[in-house]
Amino acid sequence: MARKSLFAIKPVFMAVMTVFALSGCATQALTRYIVDEVGVKNLKKFQYYLSKKVTLETIVPPGKVTVFGDGAGEISRGKIVILESTPGVAESAANNVIRVSFEKGHSNISFRLENEQDLNSDSGYMMDIESIMYDGKKYKVSFNGEGAPRLMIKYYKSGKARIARGRYVN
Repeated sequence: MARKSLFAIKPVFMAVMTVFALSGCATQALTRYIVDEVGVKNLKKFQYYLSKKVTLETIVPPGKVTVFGDGAGEISRGKIVILESTPGVAESAANNVIRVSFEKGHSNISFRLENEQDLNSDSGYMMDIESIMYDGKKYKVSFNGEGAPRLMIKYYKSGKARIARGRYVN
């Protein structure tokens, strides 16, 4: 009897797994298309991620070097590392810019739409990388690889496809 019920469960299990496989969940770059689909007002509801590791290093103003009695100097630089896939929260979104914080109580980082002028493109949101203000200090941004870090989002596409039955001549 137990064998029959096990075989009866197998088709149900396969059907459930097929639905999950077809649901289309993936972490992908946030694009203009997705923003248009979900609406700007809803952007604060999503969890965001960073596409690659980023290092922020404080920019030391001239004259901020400590020189010791033996003539040795010390430049005190602060570093903040934000790892790939670090979760973040949107603080604001307007004019093709999304500001995301990766730490509670700290400054947020701007991500600007890559190609603002081309309304037909599927542009992504790229980190402003010249230099940024974070915790009231100016930081230089560094990262590996080509292209600025992108803002990523977990995005589920679901829905059932209906198969047309066709029509016959009467």
